[in-house]
Amino acid sequence: MYRVMVNVGRISLDDDEAISNGLNTFERELGNRAGPFFSGSKPGMLDYMIWPWCERADILKLFGNQHLLKKEKYKKLMEWRIRMAEEPTVKKSLLDSDYHIKYLQSYRAGMPDYDLILNSK
Repeated sequence: MYRVMVNVGRISLDDDEAISNGLNTFERELGNRAGPFFSGSKPGMLDYMIWPWCERADILKLFGNQHLLKKEKYKKLMEWRIRMAEEPTVKKSLLDSDYHIKYLQSYRAGMPDYDLILNSK
């Protein structure tokens, strides 16, 4: 996923299948759990650890890779994502996709703006 995000629009990658396989694994695993989260009825360590990658997933849509995030194919995962975004702990650190896009653009330009959030206030 990281390779796709930093290289999207630059070169043609064959990573769609690898990303789809990973998403399928998460979707299956959520189906095997006792609740809507990987940890069951409430978020746990695994939920919080993978959240940052899911938060950044909207970047794919903006660069034309929206076909990877099919709501009908990954129903449980997309519902999990909505629930996680509503969690009070996640809301405290949730970043709008615009920040992720601006950072990615600065990274790709060879000058990563690590202080993007600080400088925007």
